[in-house]
Formats: sequence, C-alpha cells, structure tokens
Amino acid sequence: MPKAIDSVHPDDFRNDPNGRIFSAMIELFDGDRNIDIVTLTSKLPEIPAAYIASLVHEVPQSPNFETYLKTVGLRGFGFKLE
Repeated sequence: MPKAIDSVHPDDFRNDPNGRIFSAMIELFDGDRNIDIVTLTSKLPEIPAAYIASLVHEVPQSPNFETYLKTVGLRGFGFKLE
C-alpha cells in the first residue's frame, strides 16, 4: 500500500467510485485497519459491495503492480490536463 500511496492519488482515477475506494483504502491504511470488502463497504455504503469485490479480479497481481501504478498515474495526469 505505501508504494500505491506514493505513486497514485484518488484524483488520478477517471472512474469516481474507484477514486473514492482508493481514498477509503488510504484512510483505513493510515488508521492501521484492515483493507477488505467488509471495511470498504462499511466505509462506502453508496458503492455496491459487488462492485468493490469485482475489483479484486481487475487489479493486477504483484508482478504487474508497479506497471499498473504507473499507468493509473499517467492516465490521471492526462485526465487532469483535459
């Protein structure tokens, strides 16, 4: 999580719910709480649990994680300039 926090910001996500989910993950991490489907859905009741759970299958696993972070960050940067 520290690498993600250093590389990506909630505003970098084009999809607003994903940015809110990432922001909630940062808050949980900073509060030394578990980051899982239960804690995220309790923090974000307006986002369906099924959507949050679906992200587990969409986010790359550790071998591709750093490349994914760079891609999200670059897309976010481009989006901010549009």
